[in-house]
Amino acid sequence: MKETSIQHRRLDFSLHISRFDGKKGERYASGFDRTEFPLESFAQLATKFCWSPIVWRGGIRKSANFLLSQLVALDFDSPDYSLDQAVRDWCDTVHVIGTTHSHQVAKDGVICDRFRIVSVWDEPILDPNLYKPSLTMLTKENRADKCDKKCTDLARFFYPCREIISIETEGYLIESVKTLPPKNQKGPLRKLSGLPASALKYLSCGAPAGERNWSSYKFAFDCARVGYQEAEVIDWIRRSKTYQSETDPKVIEWEIPSTVRSAFKKWESMHG
Repeated sequence: MKETSIQHRRLDFSLHISRFDGKKGERYASGFDRTEFPLESFAQLATKFCWSPIVWRGGIRKSANFLLSQLVALDFDSPDYSLDQAVRDWCDTVHVIGTTHSHQVAKDGVICDRFRIVSVWDEPILDPNLYKPSLTMLTKENRADKCDKKCTDLARFFYPCREIISIETEGYLIESVKTLPPKNQKGPLRKLSGLPASALKYLSCGAPAGERNWSSYKFAFDCARVGYQEAEVIDWIRRSKTYQSETDPKVIEWEIPSTVRSAFKKWESMHG
């Protein structure tokens, strides 16, 4: 885990367009907007709106629409793990801790602390295949092993918290899984379909001199239009001729994902 301060960092998450009125149902199958706020602002919104740590394409809550996850959220409703203990266990980690509406309410004959812990991944998860392994790794820690294991669902969303108990913007971030075991990794670039000739030329021949960023952005925008995932587009660009000889880690780890994310956001704003 990385120790850092995220006090002013804007974080990606999904917020439902309707203020929560106590009603549940199918209306939460869609209508989630991708939004960015610092952690303290997120905590305020999480007491008023339904939300998710996952951003979905078009705001439609389906596993196949997964775009990214920057936050991690765990629910606890075990009599074996108290709210006070959680505050102590997570004090050195960036977090928001809030009670749920069933906190200290009889549920199946059990009255106990029921609460939610939200933290931040050390790097945004852009590949849906890495989301569940990352959460599974976290839930093996002693401080997280009593959580609701349904949190690994790629279509998971949360109802508002009743009350925010603790906020910490400085401390450790949660380590995510960066790669899958070799047997699960994708092989060579799969056959691409639906892309214009200019996009295929970008992959095979590279970007014209002085146009690397623009060409990469245009390629990513074309991929978003066809319906590809951000994670696979980032992988294709990293492996393209344009970046084959690139060794600067800042370019590989920041420039490419940032370019792709901007292109996907543009597409979503036009066709969300």
